[in-house]
Amino acid sequence: MQSFLQNSFPGASFESEKGTTPLSTLKKRDAALSGALGLTTCLKPEAALMLELYEAGKEGRAVTVSVLGLTGGIAPTTTLRYLEALQKKGAVRRIAHKTDHRMTYVELTESAQAAMDAAFGG
Repeated sequence: MQSFLQNSFPGASFESEKGTTPLSTLKKRDAALSGALGLTTCLKPEAALMLELYEAGKEGRAVTVSVLGLTGGIAPTTTLRYLEALQKKGAVRRIAHKTDHRMTYVELTESAQAAMDAAFGG
């Protein structure tokens, strides 16, 4: 697969760097492949949203529903559709802003966080 990618997309880097985390390696590879194909991301929307929420949680950032999709280049309607599906599966939860009821935050549930930690060694 590595040689196919390098032959198909000359100049794009698909190599892992020493000392990088699995999450950063995944994001770099997605960026390289997406860039080579002229796309925003090659990840499925639900995976892109979960990765963004995972990273935000690790950094202690609160993420609003409206900003979440924009960060990953995902259309707002697509973001809402996949957030609804992820919420039904118990992977994310929405939290209303304490004073501004127009804003809603979204975060991973404890079980989703644990699964992501297991997958990415976090």
